[in-house]
Amino acid sequence: MIEDEATDLRWEDSDSVHVSLSHKESIPANAVLLATGNQPPANLPTEAPLKFDQRYCADPWASSFAERLPPHGSEIVILGTGLTMVDVIMTLDAVGWQGKVTAISRNGMLPKSHFRGIAYPDYLPPDAESFGLAKLVQLVEEHCQRLTRMSQNGAIAVDRLRPHTQKLWKSLSIDDKTTFLSKYSALWNVTRHRIAPPIHNVMTDRIDKGTLQVIAGKIESLATTEKSIDVRYRDQHGNEHTLS
Repeated sequence: MIEDEATDLRWEDSDSVHVSLSHKESIPANAVLLATGNQPPANLPTEAPLKFDQRYCADPWASSFAERLPPHGSEIVILGTGLTMVDVIMTLDAVGWQGKVTAISRNGMLPKSHFRGIAYPDYLPPDAESFGLAKLVQLVEEHCQRLTRMSQNGAIAVDRLRPHTQKLWKSLSIDDKTTFLSKYSALWNVTRHRIAPPIHNVMTDRIDKGTLQVIAGKIESLATTEKSIDVRYRDQHGNEHTLS
């Protein structure tokens, strides 16, 4: 393990590369893998700087947001409905914060729950990497429907792709990758990256009680007022709304 900053890569030949470091000698290698972790969230359009506003948390992983929560009975808006949102909800429950939470994302989908499945055969044919996106989608949907007719969860068909997803993704064209990201990635994420049933129950219980609202919409901007931060978004029909 070396603690330093990598500044450059210098290829000697097709099988040898040197990694230049800021304070130490370069490191020879046969291969280089970038593992930089999650990047900080991008800044959202705002009418006033939010960097020093205590009511705004740009990154829940880097900030102790639980130490500066609004009073009980207030409302928190979470931008995103994925696994990070679930972690934030669980943190709010752990510290006993009482209030309403609204979570908003383009798809408005919550991660699905884990379940007890069945053994299911590997259904991908040997030439699946030549299929292209449309044929792959058709194949997966056929097996999802077959599982449903067996009174089983169609997500089993998605799980069976796990050993193959890397090769399948690399085999797709740029156009197919773009189509997947715009049309299928949201459903793939909530189906493939599921959460434990007790945690899923917390989400659904909150929705039933009215303490969690999930909205599908695109964030337009954030605006600060004396009493709140206004979140302006467009719903899936193009109508404008504001959450305070």
